[in-house]
Amino acid sequence: MKILKIITLIAVIAVIGSCHKDKNTNVLSDGTYSGQFKAYTALTGNTTTDTFVIKLAYPSYSSYTSLQSNTVTAEGSYKVSGSQITFTNTVLFNVNVDTRAVVNGTYNFKVNGNTLTLVQVIYDYSASYDLTKQ
Repeated sequence: MKILKIITLIAVIAVIGSCHKDKNTNVLSDGTYSGQFKAYTALTGNTTTDTFVIKLAYPSYSSYTSLQSNTVTAEGSYKVSGSQITFTNTVLFNVNVDTRAVVNGTYNFKVNGNTLTLVQVIYDYSASYDLTKQ
């Protein structure tokens, strides 16, 4: 009888140990992320790099060119679907405003610890953002 209990216990432990939930490590959390963005345009062959800050407070976001800046480059709402994030910018700019650091549209994203990477490719234009949560 004792051996049957031990075998049953071992079987239960083996079954419990083999069950696990698939952990989604690509979870985007609210906060302030800062770092660098790099944009490349094939038409001109130019690459632009600059500092970038984005503040996420689901479902809203705002972006800036530095942690000290109060000038918003974009703001609006965002939604996440799988490994993609779609930003909808509601800021209207006149033609004299530099909009290189504006996030708008759909990006692939990856979260690894405190780092967030955003990548957008549209025809001959690509942009990548390598950011760290503050």
